[in-house]
Amino acid sequence: MTPGMDAAEKYRNLTADTWDLRSEPKSLLGPTIAGGPITDPDDGGQIAHVPHSDFVLLTGFTGVQNEFRLWWGKQADLAASKSRWTPLLGYDAGVTKVDMNATTLFLLSHKDAPRFKVMAVPIGASLDQARTVIPASPNRLIETMAVAKDGLYVGVREGLYSKVLHVANDGKVEELPLPVHGSIGDLMTDVDTPGVIVSLSSWTTPPAHWRYDPATRRFADMKIDSHPPIDAGRYAATDLSATARDGTRIPVTVLGPSGPIRPRPMLLNAYGSYGAAGWPYFSTRTLPYIDGGISRAECAVRGGGEFGEAWRLAGKGNMKPNTWRDAIACAEELIARGYTTPAMLSITGTSAGGIMVGRAVTERPDLFAGAVDRVGDVNTLRSEFMASGPGNVPEFGTIKDRQGFKDLYEMDTIQHVKPGIRYPAFLITAGLNDPRVEAWTGAKLAASLQEYPTHAPVLYRLEEQAGHGMGTTKSTRDAEEADIAAFVLWRAGVPQWQPVQ
Repeated sequence: MTPGMDAAEKYRNLTADTWDLRSEPKSLLGPTIAGGPITDPDDGGQIAHVPHSDFVLLTGFTGVQNEFRLWWGKQADLAASKSRWTPLLGYDAGVTKVDMNATTLFLLSHKDAPRFKVMAVPIGASLDQARTVIPASPNRLIETMAVAKDGLYVGVREGLYSKVLHVANDGKVEELPLPVHGSIGDLMTDVDTPGVIVSLSSWTTPPAHWRYDPATRRFADMKIDSHPPIDAGRYAATDLSATARDGTRIPVTVLGPSGPIRPRPMLLNAYGSYGAAGWPYFSTRTLPYIDGGISRAECAVRGGGEFGEAWRLAGKGNMKPNTWRDAIACAEELIARGYTTPAMLSITGTSAGGIMVGRAVTERPDLFAGAVDRVGDVNTLRSEFMASGPGNVPEFGTIKDRQGFKDLYEMDTIQHVKPGIRYPAFLITAGLNDPRVEAWTGAKLAASLQEYPTHAPVLYRLEEQAGHGMGTTKSTRDAEEADIAAFVLWRAGVPQWQPVQ
């Protein structure tokens, strides 16, 4: 950014560049490059070479929007600085992921398929030549795919747990027996090598990389991951569901010690934006919470992608209140089942999850003893003026139209802090170098809560050496987690965690 530039201009006019490492980078296309298809200042593009082919594929995107546009081009034209792009598809095709080999482009799309389908198009051809490789199914969510020499490997999910399908080059589809009942972290393939490498973990199983050999039809642990010595039998992951206000069943998983259910201090986490999914995952940071007396709960609220495009849209725009009301339903269910009590329950969310935290607490302050808002977007009416603001318009809307303003107002925590309400204690975290949710956002929430004191503390934790989480050092992250755990135990009334009088 240049001095005096508006923060909202920071990520506009992006360019796709080429660099041969011998001379200065060269811009190939972008809003400021004449003759190309990327013309809007908020759009960007990426160019990928088709393996063993003279074709290239241009992906055009707008901010955080999941869907993108595609064009075909030729490598020779790029080398000669010519701009000849043939449109393949637009946003209306609902494509969110692609992969390819020398002959075929594979497309993951939700058009007329809320739980996604996989299509295939010959390299260089038009979309009317597409064929369906894996059709949509109401009982299965298609998440990801990767092309190998022996076909296409596809990651799908039934309920909360992953499966892998193999589509052979002759079109035959079979399910592969996974060695772990959990989640796929990634599918890794090479177009010139048969088989796939799968990263797998679960709530209580550390991640490991498994190589599938199609010749033996078996997975083998690659033994490249370091695992802490963990007695998994000490911990339990229990899948439950809560009933939302409109009758929708919302998955919630409790992570706690093995043994009988009893009320314990608990930290409930949810997100619910961008179609991002909170699948079963392992974290070494979860176990010290449990060992220290805090159960964790993960709630798959709407706005996330746990059950496909319809689930995402049910927590977006004027439907966004479902996101925090689903979290409220999860809290009520956990209390009703005896896992915790309102006096022992804290709620947390990060970044866009701050919308969920802030609005759940302002709508139902009686349900929670504490709220942990981590670099949260709690002032959505002003978010558009931050550096990340224009890029987030596809997800949250704009104040420039009436419906968008109404939606953003409803999401805005600060606008819903009212006098005379006894809110729970807040721990608000921020990073001084955060380019996505700037530190003043959390400071405004802290000031708004302190304006109407209700005898519950409001703590603002500013990390001078951190940003939005990416690149944060282990020691910095560990210190923050320790503060959060101490906050939860304090607000839950655990005697040894109370301030010294």
